[in-house]
Amino acid sequence: FPQKVKLNKDMTVSFADAGAGFIFSPGFACYLKRTYDGVLLPELDHATAFFNSVTSIPAFFWLDKEYKADADSFGTSYLDDAQWYINRKEKFSFATKGGHNYEPHNHNDLGNFLIVVGTDMPLCDLGAPEYIRYKHYDDRMVNLNFSSKGHSVPIINGQYQCLGKEYKSEVKKAEENVFSLDLQGAYENGIINKINRTYTINDDGVLLKDIFEYSEKTESITERFVTRTKPKVLEGEIDLGTASILFDKDLYSVTISEDSYTSHRNMAGNPYIKVMGYLIDFVAKK
Repeated sequence: FPQKVKLNKDMTVSFADAGAGFIFSPGFACYLKRTYDGVLLPELDHATAFFNSVTSIPAFFWLDKEYKADADSFGTSYLDDAQWYINRKEKFSFATKGGHNYEPHNHNDLGNFLIVVGTDMPLCDLGAPEYIRYKHYDDRMVNLNFSSKGHSVPIINGQYQCLGKEYKSEVKKAEENVFSLDLQGAYENGIINKINRTYTINDDGVLLKDIFEYSEKTESITERFVTRTKPKVLEGEIDLGTASILFDKDLYSVTISEDSYTSHRNMAGNPYIKVMGYLIDFVAKK
């Protein structure tokens, strides 16, 4: 699992409340490599001793004196129980997810995706915010990070995805460079008949294709993309620094808004900070 969710030397998949920074126990990694075929040893740059963990003492004795890191692997991984799809290319890494909207540390994020280029995440998952005590679990959904408002997924009639285990996706295809899933089950029943989202991953980028089948209740559809990078709007292009969103300017109008959140306190005890998120919305002109 660690090497499947590791997107490069520094970053991992950051769905739900997970962080994007990669850390690992080198002793435990050595134990796994001796025990199972196919386990790769990461570079020691991101090793940690996990002093507060019950595994810290055995991990010390498991560490190989002649530790030698393996080269990172490329290719596709699919974790079918969680409906996580991860594709590591030489130029970038891509990850997306299905599942249901009542998972552990849940965010309403079915169909959300992220792209990593080097050590940058131009299209991102915002990860965990500051933890606040809510009177009811459902109250979390007003938060940008927990709600689908802060994820790269469609908005139907101005409404976001619903909270609950019954709100789920259905994976249609999980292949080497293609992942497809139906998302209508994540939204209020009857608000739309069909949402099929397909990602085709090429060597130089990702092609996103969404197919919608309107119901009698469908009034509007907004395609949202989320980034921490301040976007630059060009002719048929949204420049995000290390990547761009390409679109037909004759077919879509684009608006960009800002929203902020307070970051989660990390394991190193760093203080909470205010983080700006940028919401890029596409609406079809016709």
